[in-house]
Amino acid sequence: MSGIPASWGGRASVRPIQVSTSRPVAAAQANRKESDYLVPMLPFDTLERSIQEYKARNPHRKFINEKMLKIKADWVTSEINDLNLYSTNAIDITDEDVVEETEVKQPEGECINARVFLNSPLQPDASNEKHILQRIEILGCSVTTPTRQLRAYGGLVPASRDQSALINSLIAIVKSQSGLDLSPIKKWTRLGTIDYEAGTPPTVFFYPHISDVEGNLSIHTLVKTTEETYEEEVEEEDPETKEVVKKTETKTKSNATKVMIPVRMSLSTLRNYSLATTTHHETYELCAAVDLFDEWIRRDFISGIADVLNERLSATDFEVEAENQQRLRKKRRNEEEVECKRRKESKIALLKKQWELDDVGKTDEDKKDSESQRSMLLRDLDNEEKLQMEAFIKKQREEEAKEKEKTQTVDILNVKLFEKFQFIDRPRGVGTLTSTVINRDWVCV
Repeated sequence: MSGIPASWGGRASVRPIQVSTSRPVAAAQANRKESDYLVPMLPFDTLERSIQEYKARNPHRKFINEKMLKIKADWVTSEINDLNLYSTNAIDITDEDVVEETEVKQPEGECINARVFLNSPLQPDASNEKHILQRIEILGCSVTTPTRQLRAYGGLVPASRDQSALINSLIAIVKSQSGLDLSPIKKWTRLGTIDYEAGTPPTVFFYPHISDVEGNLSIHTLVKTTEETYEEEVEEEDPETKEVVKKTETKTKSNATKVMIPVRMSLSTLRNYSLATTTHHETYELCAAVDLFDEWIRRDFISGIADVLNERLSATDFEVEAENQQRLRKKRRNEEEVECKRRKESKIALLKKQWELDDVGKTDEDKKDSESQRSMLLRDLDNEEKLQMEAFIKKQREEEAKEKEKTQTVDILNVKLFEKFQFIDRPRGVGTLTSTVINRDWVCV
């Protein structure tokens, strides 16, 4: 068992894989260890995760920044269903620009790299042709200097154990970078922390619950203005000589360069984002935050699905009452059937006693003449029993119809529940989620 990290739970948290025992693989199996046949069960509530565990949870990430030491999934401390993706508000990307400050002061002393993880709330829509992962939009920015790169808004802030102080510093940075004012948002969740080797400050992602705020928010492009001095030759008329002379004047013009451009990308696109050894570390960080966010949604959505399935297993009060009424009607029908037979048999017994008295002193020929009449009487009793049962069943059905008129069952599509199933059921190329990961998620929940 040495091949399974202790943080994964040892033997109690793994499941054996069924392996064929055919001859072609027999030799290979002989050289394998027990751990080669085990798939780790990775629970959602694991806070600190090594890079090896992060790769196991996200096997589609082929390249990881080699300076990363571990990743903390801080979101696991949040309550289930604390994440609300739905809202009527949104984050609008405007055409207006924000001018970069000339001097950006870097904090002194110990720092952390605070980043904001932004997603634009969505509205439930079962008729939308797009998959829900293609509708969940993440907002980052494209940095044009010195090289073009994808990253999240934020920057270095003084290290502090007071999370509100970190968030306030982050709010100020984001506003200076994009004009986006996040100060009205009161609810924040620490999404995750990326720890690096010594000398590099950790990166912490914070998630603002934008769905709790009324109205739309606006985000702008950050531009940097520079002044350029140049000389221009102009012609002027000498007032004394009236001659046209040439002069050289020094002029200044302002140039605006886009520094940070807002970028809106779907969760599906970022889950499938191709990383390479040359990818900038800030893009690595954003993709790692996307993976944490995706896992957070999976935990809440699978938990919600499990709750609904458990409710369906235990019938509702209405269904229980309907079943009780059905059983009661069946019981009364059986009792009525028994009562009708009892009445018929009682009448037949009285007739037979009467017939025995009537047969005293009769000849065999007289008895044979009366048999046809007696058979007709017995058939009449059978028909009477049948008619009584039909009348009873008809009355029961009329009563049942009246009860159904009082209640009406309407099938309504639960759009949010539908989208929870859709989030887990991902077609090829949408969000990258293997069947092994899906099965593991269900087991963990």
